[in-house]
Amino acid sequence: MNLETDEVLVELIQDATQKALSKLFQEHKEKFYMWKILVNYMTNMELMMENIINRRIFMTKEQINFFEELAYIQEYCVQVPLSKEDKYCNTEELLKDVTYEVIYRIMELLDGYGRELQRCNIVNTVTGEVINEGIELHDKCVEFLENPFIADGFISQHRSKDGNYM
Repeated sequence: MNLETDEVLVELIQDATQKALSKLFQEHKEKFYMWKILVNYMTNMELMMENIINRRIFMTKEQINFFEELAYIQEYCVQVPLSKEDKYCNTEELLKDVTYEVIYRIMELLDGYGRELQRCNIVNTVTGEVINEGIELHDKCVEFLENPFIADGFISQHRSKDGNYM
């Protein structure tokens, strides 16, 4: 055999292979698509698990608990308002409700009312003062968030006439 014959044979084999693969694909394309989806899903799951494992390697159990609590709060505070979507007249009401709920739940978490996390002290690192000493943050945040203009007089004293904070 010479070089030209070899090239023709290779071309014929490639063409036959391509036709056979195309026919096989047409006959079983649903299985191929499902297989592709499954492979992509498994790859994504492996990457997510690797990410979770890597994140947790560098965190203490308390830190993991804290961030798991925050993830729960986020999911809860998104899902509940979505289930009552028709209650809201406009986007501002929805956002106020969601942010209020998030802030309140985080304050509860810091006060020790989470699932596993104990009460946390919030410390001003400059002065050393424990900001939440002697108070329940979630109770105080209700006072401020429900009526910010009269809550301990703080916010109203620190706003300029145009409504911006000084």
